[in-house]
Amino acid sequence: MRVFVYNCNTYLGKALVKELRKDERGYNRIFGCQTSAGGAPPTVRRLSTRDDPKKAKKMEEAIRSCSVVVLDLFNCTLKDLYFVLQALKVDAKANPPRRTGDIEDKDGNKRDSLTFILISSAMVWANTKLENIVEPVKELAEGEEPPPPVELAEGEEPPPPPGPLTAFQDKFFEQRVPAPGSRYEQWKQMEDLVRTCFSLEGSVVKAYIVGAGVLYGDGEETFTQVFKDGWLGLDTHRITLPGTNTVPTCHVRDVARVVRAVCYKPEMTPETNPYFLAIDKTDEEFNTTQDALVQGIVAEINGARTIPTIEPPPPPAPVEEGDEAALVPPDMDARAPEEGSPEALAEAMALDLKMEPSSLMLAEEFEWHCKGGLLKNIRMVAEEFSTERKLRAMRVIIAGPPAAGKNTLCKAVSDHFNIPLITLSTDLAVTRKELDSKVCRYRGYVMNAGLAGWTEVEKLFCADYEIPKDPDAEEEPPPPEPEEGEEGAPPPEPPPPKTERRLSEEGIVPEFVVLLQSPEALCRARFTAAGKKGAMPTDFQRDIALFTSRNLVDGQANFADFFQDTAKAGVFNLPIAGKTPEDMFESTRIFMESGQGRPFNYLKTGEEVSTELLALQAESEAANKMKASVTREVSEGKTVSDAAAKRHLERLRIIAEHEAQTLNLEGLSLREYLMRYMVPNLTEGLIEMCMVMPENPVDYLANYLEQHAAREQGEN
Repeated sequence: MRVFVYNCNTYLGKALVKELRKDERGYNRIFGCQTSAGGAPPTVRRLSTRDDPKKAKKMEEAIRSCSVVVLDLFNCTLKDLYFVLQALKVDAKANPPRRTGDIEDKDGNKRDSLTFILISSAMVWANTKLENIVEPVKELAEGEEPPPPVELAEGEEPPPPPGPLTAFQDKFFEQRVPAPGSRYEQWKQMEDLVRTCFSLEGSVVKAYIVGAGVLYGDGEETFTQVFKDGWLGLDTHRITLPGTNTVPTCHVRDVARVVRAVCYKPEMTPETNPYFLAIDKTDEEFNTTQDALVQGIVAEINGARTIPTIEPPPPPAPVEEGDEAALVPPDMDARAPEEGSPEALAEAMALDLKMEPSSLMLAEEFEWHCKGGLLKNIRMVAEEFSTERKLRAMRVIIAGPPAAGKNTLCKAVSDHFNIPLITLSTDLAVTRKELDSKVCRYRGYVMNAGLAGWTEVEKLFCADYEIPKDPDAEEEPPPPEPEEGEEGAPPPEPPPPKTERRLSEEGIVPEFVVLLQSPEALCRARFTAAGKKGAMPTDFQRDIALFTSRNLVDGQANFADFFQDTAKAGVFNLPIAGKTPEDMFESTRIFMESGQGRPFNYLKTGEEVSTELLALQAESEAANKMKASVTREVSEGKTVSDAAAKRHLERLRIIAEHEAQTLNLEGLSLREYLMRYMVPNLTEGLIEMCMVMPENPVDYLANYLEQHAAREQGEN
């Protein structure tokens, strides 16, 4: 089967491609077009465009050659819909719409059937009131007799009259009412237009409409900001009072499966089932009120907390008759708000609709992807969000001797990778509780393990697990039953289950292990230079002795042995001698990103990091120069006030010079940069090398360039 998915590279389009690619009969061929953003799924056989008349004609032919055509209003305009209707031989702009010919396949044969599915939104129902719904009456065909009244058995009471409606059903689609003045008024017009165009006499197209709830899953779009705030631990989202409004939701894959079920059921007809509601079927325990959704998402990712509330905005002013400027223009681009935008979230959270899923979704054969709704499957949805958004839990542990710089390095890693900082407590139960938190599950952690050895990390990251019984092992015979009149001994207690100690399966074991290396003399000097308030030399002596007894005793398992042998994780031994805190962090960062690369994790871009590093480097150089200047001025006997003034002027000069050099270099082309800074020195070096004829020319040239660079730097 050939399927055409309009805008197949969008959030909903990708889900449609996944679900329509295969059915019980095998693989289908997927065709489609894409938005300018690109990134279409690789399983799409051919991508069409309508950039010019020739390409547009080819795209029309591709649409007509397919058995199923799917278009969603979330990413399409009225012009897109007109184009598809034109490709399917309907003049939608005529009043009334009219057919313009027969639909032919790629071989020129007349098509006898084609399915067109329009995906819309529950937003089209936003202003519908349950109390205004009227039960539709089935019209009898010509000559059809009404069904006979139900005969009651003797003594049987008639069934009670139906009570008031508690939820919208897809059979009430004719009575749906969008919010006045909204873009969804045009969406309703587009839905009605599709039904009108393909109900014409002689039309072979079966047209269906799928009204989808608020979409979620596969990385999120509408709820992106709530998930992001929860992941980062921010407190920016608010619940609009009273928060008890019901928001109908549906996993994007379940919407695509409704589409698949519709287009793969040949017995279905638009006359009996023209409209389908794609809504989650939830239990009472997992209601989908605004308050429950926001609290549930944040609690799963960041732990339960109270979300602040705000007063609802004032209702829009009613549109007076004749005020055409306040109405939606017919040619307006009526696409939904940008995916993941605050406007899209606000629209969704303002809904208050209790809706039942279509009978198609309630059938036993329907395969739910997210059965029970968002909150019941919140763990799965949160993991989908982390996977699609490339959010990775970075679990790091850093240990080393006292005064080696663990605190500074841990804070730098925590700030850079947006992960919480944990300090190994003497009470391991406290630390274990922190590791089991929702924040550490999704974001990871950086743990300052201090002076820990093998015993501490083994207790923290290992657990006792019951050994499963061998099904082939012989069971012990039961004790003999006592003879008559003889008191039996009490039954023996069953033996405790056998357990084994092994690595924890809770996902808390660190992925990156950093062990700082430093001689005792250097650590002692750093401890003395730090001069912490209340710290005594005996404190350092006690800590270094403790670290030595845990990690530097020959033949005794230590911190590194646990992770190498038990956890099967590589240990990064980081020597700190001669390294600044920035150097130590950069080495650790490279180690952490060497495997799976740099995670997204809402980190700063590479350009921002480079700018910060350059600024820090310039500041450090300026500080060193000022320090040298102060030393020289004091030795010459100048006053401190004069020295301070000169330092300030020197600092301003250095900063201005650095900024000017940076701007100058950024403005140069690559060729000009090479000709100015590289080619002259390289040419001189090659000439001198040819005159000297050294045994190792490459080494000689490298030394020449290094000496030349050092000389120029000294001159500057």
